[in-house]
Amino acid sequence: MKSHKTFDESSSVRITVSSVMRIIGLAVLIIQLALLAAAAPVEIPDEIRVLDVDVQLRVVSLAANSIQLIFSIVNSGRETYRILDTPTSIMSELPYVARKFHLRNKNQGKPNPKFRGVRVAWDAESAIEAKRFTTLQPRDNVIATYELYDYYDFSESGSGTYTLTLPPYIELLDPSGRRFLARFSDQPKQDIQVDNPRFSAAKQKAPTYTFTSNATTYAFRQCNGREQIITAAANRATQLRNIAVQNLQPPSPWSPLAIRWFGAFDLFRERQIRYTYTQLSDNFAARYTYDCTCPSTFDQFFVYAYAYSGRTDIFLCPWFFNQPGIGVTSRATTLLHEATHIEISTEDYVYTRLICLILAWWSPRHAYMNASSYEYYAEDLAQLRFGSMIYGVLDMGRRAVVNWLHALVAYKCWWLQEGRLVML
Repeated sequence: MKSHKTFDESSSVRITVSSVMRIIGLAVLIIQLALLAAAAPVEIPDEIRVLDVDVQLRVVSLAANSIQLIFSIVNSGRETYRILDTPTSIMSELPYVARKFHLRNKNQGKPNPKFRGVRVAWDAESAIEAKRFTTLQPRDNVIATYELYDYYDFSESGSGTYTLTLPPYIELLDPSGRRFLARFSDQPKQDIQVDNPRFSAAKQKAPTYTFTSNATTYAFRQCNGREQIITAAANRATQLRNIAVQNLQPPSPWSPLAIRWFGAFDLFRERQIRYTYTQLSDNFAARYTYDCTCPSTFDQFFVYAYAYSGRTDIFLCPWFFNQPGIGVTSRATTLLHEATHIEISTEDYVYTRLICLILAWWSPRHAYMNASSYEYYAEDLAQLRFGSMIYGVLDMGRRAVVNWLHALVAYKCWWLQEGRLVML
């Protein structure tokens, strides 16, 4: 009979199959928890808050080439409201032309006028810390005046009747700084007559600096040595785009992550979301010109970047370079955000992860056209894929350890006895 030499029970060195499995299992559990945390549920309010705020519009034609829109915003309730000064808020005094109102041509055979202003990626958290919000106390009346021709170009749509509406939602702050999705109780939907419209002159472009690497030309304007940072962000944005395209190819199911950012399944919206990602460039670095001539006033209002629909220029502000290189609200996701504006003319209905989640729950028809929703979906998808890759590596390691142990047994070097390795 063979004698077996076993490790003493009191020995500090003991190799068991179960202990190895526990270590690997713990690592796998950590990865799984991280993946679950990435898609952790948030508290969705039972309803969208409706503010006792009336918005009235008066249209004034001062001259042949001027149409002024005068909005009167009145708090008719008993509660004080703090409304975040988002770029698209009608009460925001941010120093740039963001899309604060929408125009639709009532003549269905003609195009809508082209929006002339900027589409903005913006840091809401910093804006809140800086108290960039409008306080409306009971009976307060805020007047906001805008020149129609500063916002829209009628060169293709021409004279006619246009219906004006405001963005569907606003962002509300409570005294503790928590944000809510809200809307006004009464806001205008008014027809405007535009006769012999003033046509908008084309914007002049600044000189472009280009350099070539690996037979690909990248274009920058006055970026002063930050080209490599931008190129790295552009390459990461390309990866995010490619992962999203792969994940949305049929017959892929409408995943929980898609529900999280775009709402309940709808065949039309599913096709539009897939179309949006496929329309983004598969080479962000070469597709766009990166312009670092952002006005200083933009940076003071926490603008990461902005773009114009239909133009392949992405304007980067100093605030952009304060963002992390990867992760949520990174330089890469900002570029993807702006690319959806350029290629698809997405809107900036709402910002920030929490408010975008609420938008997807309550208004999927707006979520699928919201630029930030595409940004967050792509980044979360990439994080989940990265976590799954690590999970796969650990699982491969677990299998390798098991195979190694079985190989030792096969060569009669060790013996498995009640889960413990015993030396022959």
